[in-house]
Amino acid sequence: MRSAVRDIIEGALETVVATQRSEWVGDWPSQAILVAAFINATSHCQEAIKGGASALKDLMSKYQEFNAELAEVIEECGDTSSQEVLSSLVIHDMYTRDTIGCLITDQVVSEKDYAWRSRPKSYMVEQDVVVEMLLIKEKYFYEYLGDCVHQVWTRSFEKSMYTFFTAFSLKNFPLIKAHSSSGKHVLVQEVSRILAQNLIVRPVTPMTTPTRLTTVINYPT
Repeated sequence: MRSAVRDIIEGALETVVATQRSEWVGDWPSQAILVAAFINATSHCQEAIKGGASALKDLMSKYQEFNAELAEVIEECGDTSSQEVLSSLVIHDMYTRDTIGCLITDQVVSEKDYAWRSRPKSYMVEQDVVVEMLLIKEKYFYEYLGDCVHQVWTRSFEKSMYTFFTAFSLKNFPLIKAHSSSGKHVLVQEVSRILAQNLIVRPVTPMTTPTRLTTVINYPT
């Protein structure tokens, strides 16, 4: 199954530039679309940074056009599942557009600038997808996730993702403390989607033992 997921993602990545955004979405499953779009956006941003403010502004206009194109398709689409995939890609493209806007505002001129390094990124290393954020680098696990959606990322959400990534990278079990309906499950679901790793969520109660905590997740070797 993992090899099949890998092949599909590679196919989506190869065709993301060659076709119209609205047509490309209909050719691939949502998991492959979001991974390929993520990798493609990272590559575009890194190239635009080298070209300076003018290149970044051109790239932001490009993603604004993507959003306009997909918004029009969503209005005309009557299929709920297709609307969800389209909406997820719109959310991703809006996030990319906003990221580019921050790069322009912060006058980023190098990939080493904090304003860019602190953002989640994804790219290919040899034949593997890698997710990077600051000092953390994790390989994509190619687990089949089925239909998945892209959540809205804010800077606060990004900080929570980085904390989660850090714990995951250190092979520690991340304990998340927050009020009810504060987005804990959404955070776990999004990290699970980004890494294609099935994560288990268990509530912690006064009856939870240390042994229970250390055996909830079996990390891959």
